[in-house]
Amino acid sequence: MTTELTDADRAAFAAAPQPSWNNSATVARALEQLAQCTEADLNNVCSAMLYAVGNNHCGSYFPVALLVIPHIGKLLVGTSQPVRRATLEVLVDMLSFDPDPDHEYVERPTGNVKLRGLVWDAIEALRPSFETLRTSDDPATFQLVADILEMIAERNEPPVM
Repeated sequence: MTTELTDADRAAFAAAPQPSWNNSATVARALEQLAQCTEADLNNVCSAMLYAVGNNHCGSYFPVALLVIPHIGKLLVGTSQPVRRATLEVLVDMLSFDPDPDHEYVERPTGNVKLRGLVWDAIEALRPSFETLRTSDDPATFQLVADILEMIAERNEPPVM
């Protein structure tokens, strides 16, 4: 399976705020590598994806992550086990990361909105795919899905007074 990126996708990635070390093709290339991930290169592919959308070492992401998440979501179902596992690992990390300090807000027609909330919402929108994977007989996939669903549930719990 490929990510089937259009020229419009590539242009949107290139135009979005992203790490200074990226070039115009970095994000698209990382998505393509994710879609072709094997067990042997899983860690390198995950790292490349996280560095394409942010700083894996610092645990941060840039607004380009919002454009990437729907494409990542397409790799959750109907792909090989290493692709699914790498995709889930990237999503778990993104849920534990924070926005780059210079990009905590993104501009929307209604005003500035916190990037962290938008990223969480975009990942939570993938819940139907997570629910499909809940029955996986692969222990790593099962655990990663459980971790994501637990993180989402904790976010949605009302505060204790």
